[in-house]
Amino acid sequence: MFRYKYLLPVFGLFLAINSNASVIHFESDFDSAIDSGARITDGSYELRQGIGDVAIAGGELEFNLGGGRDYDQVNLDLGYGYDNYRVEFDLITRNLANSGHSFSVLFDTPTVQTLNFNNCCSNRIDTYTPFASNQIGSLGSLIDDYAMHVSIDIDLLLEEWEIDISGVGNARGGFYSSGGDVNSLRFSLATAMGGISGDPSVYAYMDNLVVSSITSVPEPASLGLFLSSFVLLLMARKTQKRRLL
Repeated sequence: MFRYKYLLPVFGLFLAINSNASVIHFESDFDSAIDSGARITDGSYELRQGIGDVAIAGGELEFNLGGGRDYDQVNLDLGYGYDNYRVEFDLITRNLANSGHSFSVLFDTPTVQTLNFNNCCSNRIDTYTPFASNQIGSLGSLIDDYAMHVSIDIDLLLEEWEIDISGVGNARGGFYSSGGDVNSLRFSLATAMGGISGDPSVYAYMDNLVVSSITSVPEPASLGLFLSSFVLLLMARKTQKRRLL
């Protein structure tokens, strides 16, 4: 009789390989991106420009409100049906602190959840999560010309997100998705007070953007390794039986 206990190491290897499988939805350092008016293209991915003149400057995605614009924004379509998303990027702001402007990361679920830098002109980094029971509030103060690495982990099953900003702070709180997914992700530099115009001296520079999800679905290579291990185990068992006869 075949002893199934010999399969346990194979199944353990299979689960270990797939437990941390990551699916990359978007990844760019913006060094090779092309600013072509309505679209910013990098490889096979696209950031669709909503309004303004978001540009590639020195290998970074540059947001600026020159020309009297009220906001400068790009949109990245998601909605892949995963129960989790991770967003990472580097960010530097210039003349944004204590101004009448804000740089925001907006998650359309479609109910909008927002991470704001200099929200409502109060020199804070905080969140806006309507209908979430556990609000994060403020993560810390915004410092211009300071390189921040931002990591955002969203768990749609637990209805929460965790935000970590290097040199600023870490916080976890409620995240509400009215549609059960994150349909799109937007990055926006905009005026945050009524009656003011866009200040061309205010900038936000974003770089090294990665959007991903963790999945337990086996990758083809992992599945192939599992099947190969299974076949080798069967062959070894048959060889052992022949020796015993």
